[in-house]
Amino acid sequence: MTIREARKTKGLTIKQLSELCGVAPTQIQSVETGKADPGNMAARNLLAIAKALNVCPFNLINHEL
Repeated sequence: MTIREARKTKGLTIKQLSELCGVAPTQIQSVETGKADPGNMAARNLLAIAKALNVCPFNLINHEL
């Protein structure tokens, strides 16, 4: 599952997710558009996003597996 898929499942905008997890909306958008790899995010940011989306962080970085 990608961050975008999880976010849309929860019915959240990028801005709303950013407010929930404290990660800059530009960073979330960069990952969602493929400009950045979620596996290269700071661990605390990835964990914060996963917690806000109620998903396992491993699933967000290994969605192709």
